[in-house]
Amino acid sequence: MRCDRGIEVGACKIERERHLAALGLLGSYVTPLLISSAQPSPWPLVIFLAIVSLAALALARLRSWQWLAYAALAGAALWAFIMIGNASSQGSWRLPAMMYILIQSGIAAFVLALAPHANCQDEDAHPDPVANAAIGVMAGLAVLAVVAIPLRYWFHIPFDYLMIGLLGATGFASLPTAGAFLFAGLIAGAVLIEWPSAAFAPVAADYFGGLVQFIRIPDRLSAFFLFGLITSFGIAASGVVSLRRRPRLPVMTAGLIAFGVALTPLLALTIAYLRVTQFGTAFSFTLAGSVLAFGFAALAEQFDRRTNTPDSGADGGDTRGLGLVTGIFAAAAVAALA
Repeated sequence: MRCDRGIEVGACKIERERHLAALGLLGSYVTPLLISSAQPSPWPLVIFLAIVSLAALALARLRSWQWLAYAALAGAALWAFIMIGNASSQGSWRLPAMMYILIQSGIAAFVLALAPHANCQDEDAHPDPVANAAIGVMAGLAVLAVVAIPLRYWFHIPFDYLMIGLLGATGFASLPTAGAFLFAGLIAGAVLIEWPSAAFAPVAADYFGGLVQFIRIPDRLSAFFLFGLITSFGIAASGVVSLRRRPRLPVMTAGLIAFGVALTPLLALTIAYLRVTQFGTAFSFTLAGSVLAFGFAALAEQFDRRTNTPDSGADGGDTRGLGLVTGIFAAAAVAALA
């Protein structure tokens, strides 16, 4: 009877802790709405919400409360929507909104991705749904900020580089968060799509049908190409290094990394081609596609050769991940020539 009574008391205590955590998180996210000021400043809000998210995500990781992690991400996302909405109409909110997303992304990456998987073995690096969901939410907020806040502001490009670098570094250092490579590539693609258009008016004859208002020649072409080159090469290089150093990765993890490596340069090349040539022909893009196809073909051949080598797991290890990587790179080589 005493044992049963002790179990019952322990269960009630855990349930009470869950309720207190939920109420505390809800109160923390609602409190800023109850405060008014004659001259509101967004910076104290950014700092306050960073502390709330850090505490909530740390507690969720320590107690293995996935519901608390998802609730904290939802609250952070709702406040990001509010800040981005204010930033679209008030210039004083633009930099704080981007800093808020960057800080929240760093907290989520450290607490949910980097710290828990610091010593993860290759064979055990299965995708972490909570960490990948957190990074995906933050990447989605970054894309929303890219779309809502004009790129002409000086802090926009540094924010884009920092977000892409943060996600790429997270995927490289925390293999169970391999989806970060893919999310980083999507942010890079969003920036290239939203890049400011050239000042001169478009000529309708140079466009394809109704896309005249969407496919515009980018302004500052050298900076446009440089951004696409740096982000594509950085993401692809870090992903390839991860795959080469860790040949025994699970199938899903290896596939996510390879997909991010293949998608980013293909997406960047496609957007650049559409915006610069407007569905026309250009030898430079033909050459770029050929070089990219050659690179993917070389990677496919290398990983195919490593599939049956002793150090890649043919001595009893799982090589299905390398096989999937080979297939993805081979398909990317064909796509680059299309």
